[in-house]
Amino acid sequence: MDRVEAPVLVEPDRPVLGGMKMMVSVLAAVLEFQRDMISENTREGVAAAAAAGKTLGAPPRSTRARRSSWWRRTAMVPR
Repeated sequence: MDRVEAPVLVEPDRPVLGGMKMMVSVLAAVLEFQRDMISENTREGVAAAAAAGKTLGAPPRSTRARRSSWWRRTAMVPR
């Protein structure tokens, strides 16, 4: 039976591994900075909306007035 060799991404005699480690480290640092900026912008936006008196979050799914009017409309009327 013939021997099949798997492809090697990094050969031991090539100094690619050190460069890859540095590139991954720099990319991780940039992504961490981006995450911090997104978090900071979100906190500032929420604070500004709260200061402006806006309610945060999704609107209520139903109110007491809506439920009672729905019950009045759908109630069975005796005939």
